[in-house]
Amino acid sequence: MVLELSPEEFTYIGRPWETFLGRWQAIEKALQDWPSDKEFSCIDVGSNNGYFSLQAAHRWPKSFVVGLEGAVGVGNGNAGLSRNTQVIVETSAVRTHLKWLRRLKMENCVIAPEVWDYEMIRETT
Repeated sequence: MVLELSPEEFTYIGRPWETFLGRWQAIEKALQDWPSDKEFSCIDVGSNNGYFSLQAAHRWPKSFVVGLEGAVGVGNGNAGLSRNTQVIVETSAVRTHLKWLRRLKMENCVIAPEVWDYEMIRETT
């Protein structure tokens, strides 16, 4: 059960759309025995535009999916270097994820901006 999403809004750095579809098929296959009426939580670490978070929340409506996005990486460039989550919230990746959450009226999926870096980890240990 694939949620139809716009390739133009979810692809980045030239990654072919087929790689998103193939990865989602692999995830869905790995979790195929999980009943759709069971509650569970899922964290999509490095959720970028939210493709996999949205797919999981759609496929398992009783789940609670957290898209964890932040730091320095492909979708956000150097946004995490500021160590300010507001900078991450303003990225196109997070804005796309939020737009689709609203459009689909999904209540079982959220986006959590987080800055993770070596200095922050050292401060918390």
